[in-house]
Amino acid sequence: MEKTDFDEIISLPFENEMIEYGIIKGNNTVFFTKAGANGSMRGYQDKYLKMGLNLHKKYGFTIVCSSNPFAYEESIGQAIDVIEQYVKGPYQIYYFGHSNGATMGARYAWKYPQIKRLVLVNGPIMINWHQTKTGISQFQGEQMALVYGAEDFSAKFIGMFDLIDNPAKSVHIIEGADHHFVGLLEDFIALPEKYLMFS
Repeated sequence: MEKTDFDEIISLPFENEMIEYGIIKGNNTVFFTKAGANGSMRGYQDKYLKMGLNLHKKYGFTIVCSSNPFAYEESIGQAIDVIEQYVKGPYQIYYFGHSNGATMGARYAWKYPQIKRLVLVNGPIMINWHQTKTGISQFQGEQMALVYGAEDFSAKFIGMFDLIDNPAKSVHIIEGADHHFVGLLEDFIALPEKYLMFS
């Protein structure tokens, strides 16, 4: 029977808040999604769930979708602990983040060698830029795609990524897209397959 929802949902405390994780059990490639600030694990119109279900069906990935009930605390370490409850043996993480979830990936993915590939969508550029620049510079994984809607408020600053020397980094513009990809839900859901080059 084809899956239509998470296999399991868990809630864990973090910095006086609760983070929800939706899990779909699969193989040892983990597709981990971090929502934007105050975003749910399912996302608007279930966009993160739909994205995860699609990737699980096509590639058998383990799916972990995380809410993000605060703006600037780094909670990737807790997510790693959750992942390790469900995946046995060596594993790799493909990270997808939107808005603050993208900024979190840009700044801190280098700390977790399990994270091999990232697609980071519309992460605010001008908020603590030095932290973002340092994080991208230190990333040693396979690839990091920085994706911006042409109508996003940070799109005009993407030239700043040219200041970062990291061959894993690539920058992409999506014409007609705003910060939340309003009216482009299917395009949003397709971003991982477009920019993470699964093989």
